[in-house]
Amino acid sequence: MNGNPVIFRLNLIIALLISNIVLMIIFFLPLELLTLGVVLLATLLPVAGLILLLRIRHR
Repeated sequence: MNGNPVIFRLNLIIALLISNIVLMIIFFLPLELLTLGVVLLATLLPVAGLILLLRIRHR
């Protein structure tokens, strides 16, 4: 660390925000998060599959 207090404060704020979001997810939003994760997987897995197929075809 180069001793810059502004960067240290920004890193501290970001770490606190991330930890608060993680705690909120764990304690308050289990069902909503589960459905959101399922929806994200259902949309991202076909896209990942198509990208994989395109990469295999280019070889």
